[in-house]
Amino acid sequence: MKVNEKFKETSIGLIPTEWEITQIGDVSRLITKGSTPTTYGFSFENSGINFIKIEALDDSTGKIRINVLAKISDKCHAQFSRSQLKENDILFAIAGAIGKCIIIPASILPTNTNQALAIIRLSDSILPKYVYYQLKGNLIQSSVTNMKTTTAQANISLEQVSGFLIPLPPLHEQQKIADILSTVDEHISETESLIEKTKVLKQGMMQRLLTQGIGHTEFKDTEIGRIPAEWEVVKLGKITRLITKGSTPTTYGFDFEDDGINFIKIEALDDSSGKIKTDVLAKINDKCHEQFFRSQLRENDILFAIAGAIGKCVIIPENILPANTNQALAIIRLSDNIYPRYIYYQLKGNLIQTKVNLIKTTTAQANISLEQVSGFMIPLPPLHEQNKIITILTTIDDHIDTYQSKLTALIKLKSGLMQQLLTGKIRVKV
Repeated sequence: MKVNEKFKETSIGLIPTEWEITQIGDVSRLITKGSTPTTYGFSFENSGINFIKIEALDDSTGKIRINVLAKISDKCHAQFSRSQLKENDILFAIAGAIGKCIIIPASILPTNTNQALAIIRLSDSILPKYVYYQLKGNLIQSSVTNMKTTTAQANISLEQVSGFLIPLPPLHEQQKIADILSTVDEHISETESLIEKTKVLKQGMMQRLLTQGIGHTEFKDTEIGRIPAEWEVVKLGKITRLITKGSTPTTYGFDFEDDGINFIKIEALDDSSGKIKTDVLAKINDKCHEQFFRSQLRENDILFAIAGAIGKCVIIPENILPANTNQALAIIRLSDNIYPRYIYYQLKGNLIQTKVNLIKTTTAQANISLEQVSGFMIPLPPLHEQNKIITILTTIDDHIDTYQSKLTALIKLKSGLMQQLLTGKIRVKV
């Protein structure tokens, strides 16, 4: 790739001199939309022709969520002849979650769609994949965002879709741009698949290790099920030095600050990684932190959500201290003969999370008391086995973190490439 300095000024900004500007409608054979079957006396079926609603569009991958496709009869599909989809048609959401976009693959045909999705069928002079990336790029998505914020209803007309302006390089350059971005998309998809598979592996390992341990042949029945014979069952409160919660600063006359002591609300808990989202931490002043001395956090304290999104859980790292928290989060400070990370995994495991889900479904308000947290029954192996279990699960977590970092880097790379390639700021060698 090489930087190109030969540009011309246009209504959509600087583009290479040999590129053109075109409206989507000028390079399309058809721009239309579908209909809702029930409006015309048809019902959705358990099987039949695929029918795409907006929720079936996975905007992050640009693919169809096969598991949420609806179904219609052959008769309904035949009546909606104008919205019968073809391979490489582009679907663009024009109602609700406007701006979502996918290309139709041959594998889901025959299929149809409804009035929330514009069907863009392009002429042979333009590459569908290139137009897909333009529709997902800054030029179009900025227009979409503007429409979302300036209209009472989030809707786009087919005329507006037809009038979208895009820069148009020669066909061979469209192909090269699409190939580069598709390659990055493939790496993103592969990395997401690795993350998902590793999470499934972790879930299975947690289920086995946290109830069966490592290498045991003798088991005993307990109130929480079968566990290794040498393990104990203990209440969480029996192996802690402290189980408490914090307070809301404004209740006691304190304001949140722009800078100061970290203050953790429930939204700062990243439940998938078990880490703190440092970019959403609130701040309080020193005086407030001193007054809330009972909820001043220490390294390796466990925070467990007891209100709202109950069951979320993190371990406090040293690098966010000093820190404090509020009444939606229980602070669990363990005794010296227990590994905090072992208890963290138990709190994230099936035994406790099943209990949490039961509370969610049987109570009007999703709340757990400190007494209930203290009463959680935990299978407890000897300290050396706790450490072995932690080592195995932490290794899997490290793999997930590595894949997640790679995914973040790929997404950032794609964003930068789209911005540069789709405007011709960086040209491709063909």
